[in-house]
Amino acid sequence: MKADVLIDQTAEDEYFEMELLDFVAEICRIKTSVDQQKSPGSEKSEVFRCIITRFSKPTPMPLDQLIRLIQALNILANSVYNSPLFFIDWPLLQTMYNSMKSYRASNQMECSKAQSSVT
Repeated sequence: MKADVLIDQTAEDEYFEMELLDFVAEICRIKTSVDQQKSPGSEKSEVFRCIITRFSKPTPMPLDQLIRLIQALNILANSVYNSPLFFIDWPLLQTMYNSMKSYRASNQMECSKAQSSVT
């Protein structure tokens, strides 16, 4: 039984890796647009929903994924802070923030480790 759970978790982590790569690529695209004083366009809801969904799962994510996710979220936060009007019609930003906050509350030790690794 324990082996089945481990295999399921490993498969989920590998699937989330692909979603995380998509998210990081989207954040890089957004940053490039904002750095050039251009609108990043509309919110890519399918990319953001994957992150929100992962934050809602009870199992902690692998540390390397959490570190990269925090790094990407920091870049996104800086982009929003620097050009808030570009993001005024992005409804999932608040949802993603709230889901991260809930995840952090449930996984304090993992989040502390990840945050200390972020430069």
